[in-house]
Parts: sequence; C-alpha cells; structure tokens
Amino acid sequence: MKRDKKLQWIKEGYYMASKDGIKNLNVESIGRNINKNKSSFYHYFGDIEIFETELLEFHVQQVEIFAQLAANCERIRPDLLNLFIEHKTDLFFHKQLRINRENQAYKKCYEEAFIKLEQGIMNKWTDFLGLNNQQLFSQTFLNLISENFLLQITHKSFNFEWLNNYLEEVHAILKQMNSKK
Repeated sequence: MKRDKKLQWIKEGYYMASKDGIKNLNVESIGRNINKNKSSFYHYFGDIEIFETELLEFHVQQVEIFAQLAANCERIRPDLLNLFIEHKTDLFFHKQLRINRENQAYKKCYEEAFIKLEQGIMNKWTDFLGLNNQQLFSQTFLNLISENFLLQITHKSFNFEWLNNYLEEVHAILKQMNSKK
C-alpha cells in the first residue's frame, strides 16, 4: 500500500519531467496532479534529492522493460516503432537526461539506460541496416543517430508516421555513405 502511494508520486513526477523537464519539477505541481499534499511527499521521500534519485532508478527500470520488449519484437517496422510510441514517456524522460547531462547523476543514468536500450535493439538495428558483418560500425551509427533522434523528437510530432519517416532518412543516409565507397 505504501509502495503504491509512493509510486504515484514517482510516476507523476516521471511523466511531468518527460513533458516539462526535470528542472521544472516541483512538489506542489506533482501533488496537485495526484491530489496529494506536500506532507505526503515528504513522508515518502524526505526531500527532492531523494525523490530525484528514485526517479532516475525508475527510469532505468522502465528502460529495462522497454529493452526486454524490444528484444522480443520481430521487426523494427511496425513492432519496434509501435513500442516506441507506447513508451513515449520513457523516451522523453531519456531526452531530458540527455539535455541536462551536465548533472553527473543524470549523465550516469542516461548512459546506463542507453546501454540497456542498445542491448534490446542492437540485433534488429544491425539486421535492418544490413550491417551484420559490421557490428562496431552499427553500434557507433546507433549512438550518433540516437543523439540526433533525441534532439528531433517533439511531443507534437512523435507518432508512427514521423518515426517511420525518420527511419527512412536514417536508411537513406547509410545508403549514401555506402555509395561513396
């Protein structure tokens, strides 16, 4: 019961951070959204730093779930793209970590989560790009594309069509690179 009430705070804070940024989180807004008062927050977390630490741990757990589901996807299109849409909040929270990576805790969480994400999608990514004999290049390319992807996603445009078009652009870039050889 206590865990469920505490989780309400974490899930709402996570969602709000994914939309408005981690730095814009405040106890009053989160409490208002879940109909709880500030004293409830301080009962569960003590202070905002502990809450933030738990948000980061929650993110890593969410990415682990995503990575497991991604590993079970048959194809990038439509399976993995639909999974991205289902886990939109996780991706946008991850974007916030990337934006605010000057904070060492955010940077560490971002890197830990990315490794898990990479493990979940790497085989499908490599197959999709036809880079089965170039694992290191595939991994490096994923790192570059991920950075660009996080910079480009917006709440307004994040849908299947946009993801599919982005994937087409990535594929076209790789084709251009290969034709220059």
